[in-house]
Amino acid sequence: MDSAQNPKFLSSHLFFAFLLVSSNLLTIFISTSFNSSCTLNQQTNAPSTVLTKPTPKYETIQESDTTQTDQNLPSELLAFTSPQKLPRGFNKNFDSDEIMPPIGRPCTLFQDLLHRYMSYNVNGSCPDDELLAQKLLLKGCEPLPRRRCHPVAPQEYVEPYPFPESLWRTPSDFSVVWTAFTCKNYDCLVNRAKTQRGFDDCKDCFDLNGRERSRWTAKNGAGLDFSIDEVLAVTKAGTIRIGLDIGGGVATFAVRMRERNVTIVTTSMNLNGPFNSFIASRGVIPLYVSISQRLPFFDNTLDIVHSMHVLSNWIPKTLLHFFLFDIYRVLRPGGLFWLDHFFCVGEQLEKQYAPLIDSIGFNKVKWIVGRKLDRGPELNEMYLSALLMKPLKNSWSNYNDAESCSTSSSIVSKGNFVVYTTDQKRFVVPLAYLQHEVIRQLLHMSEEEFGLPCDGPITLPCDALFMNYIVSLIERGVGADLQNALLVSVNSSQCSSALYLQEQRNLQLLVC
Repeated sequence: MDSAQNPKFLSSHLFFAFLLVSSNLLTIFISTSFNSSCTLNQQTNAPSTVLTKPTPKYETIQESDTTQTDQNLPSELLAFTSPQKLPRGFNKNFDSDEIMPPIGRPCTLFQDLLHRYMSYNVNGSCPDDELLAQKLLLKGCEPLPRRRCHPVAPQEYVEPYPFPESLWRTPSDFSVVWTAFTCKNYDCLVNRAKTQRGFDDCKDCFDLNGRERSRWTAKNGAGLDFSIDEVLAVTKAGTIRIGLDIGGGVATFAVRMRERNVTIVTTSMNLNGPFNSFIASRGVIPLYVSISQRLPFFDNTLDIVHSMHVLSNWIPKTLLHFFLFDIYRVLRPGGLFWLDHFFCVGEQLEKQYAPLIDSIGFNKVKWIVGRKLDRGPELNEMYLSALLMKPLKNSWSNYNDAESCSTSSSIVSKGNFVVYTTDQKRFVVPLAYLQHEVIRQLLHMSEEEFGLPCDGPITLPCDALFMNYIVSLIERGVGADLQNALLVSVNSSQCSSALYLQEQRNLQLLVC
């Protein structure tokens, strides 16, 4: 009986042994396949996870294939500008659970420059590319995207002189990286007005013992050159405390104001000179922004804004209009805008820029026009120096507000009369203006065109913008030559604002 069961017992044991060996072989096969697959995936995905390693000491940017599918933008730019989840979730101040870092819209229009600017080693050294960065900024790529690298700096940096010595002493050459500039030391910059041919922005500014030493210091400013003290005397003592100087060269204006306990921030570019480094070395505050950038100040906060030479006819008029309104925005009511030596061609001033400036809503404190002769009288260039004040009251009034204030009552104060323009805007005009031939000629043309009104108002044959222009000229005092030119324009029925300010067709002005 035992001998009969042995073959069955043996075959059963062999079957179980076969199953055990097979299962082990299958396990080894699956394990080997899985591990090789994981290893392959890790190797293929390695480049895309390089930037997520914990605090690497040094790593090179790898541009993945996704860069090519996203407008060919640099991977570091995408890393910076992509929506970033807020660690604590939704934030009511952002009205979102993420934040989107900003860059200037035109940045993506210059992809070659942008690739060069954003190509660097993360946590390493930034390229020595100040010229490239400034070129991008001036093309409208503002603000520039942030970078994760260390900026170029002098190897043997020398600290600034102590205050107040720093205000009027040229800094050390070892405080600047000179790669981007023609001059390689301050001695070259100080003397370039004498030794260098051709134009350079603020060519003699770095000579602190030259013309810079006497700017804005005269006790009584002469003509176009207002003095700081006469400007500060316009307002109550101590009320001018903080302000901005737009395109302030080497910040001598800020230095002079600091001597009078006024804090001024100076905007400047580095156009063939280390202006921002120089300003900081003097002990005042530089702000590296272009004239296209919205001023980084809150509404109604600054006491004074000054600009010399920068705001002039080289700026497109629409951009200039936006800029002037931005200055109006940041000035507090009662704040001063000192437009210092605005230059243009003679006929441009009266036909274009004076009406443009008038349109902003400033009150005129001083308005001086003079010849600009440094390039020759034949060019007929003009300077305008103006001191303008943001109205202390009703500075927020828009056109509709102004219209309601002048039409809500038909009562006119003694010594004035009312006229309307062809676009039905109401002007209250002093009787004294009747002594001006231009006003008399407009009234004569009104009689010829519309007849003498019995009960209705007098309507002049011009629009509101042209009438406002005439009034502003009379307020400033019209010279004989200009008065004759205006009479020719009026007599030829060319008294429309389109004649001299086509870009401002939609602008509506009113005198209350």
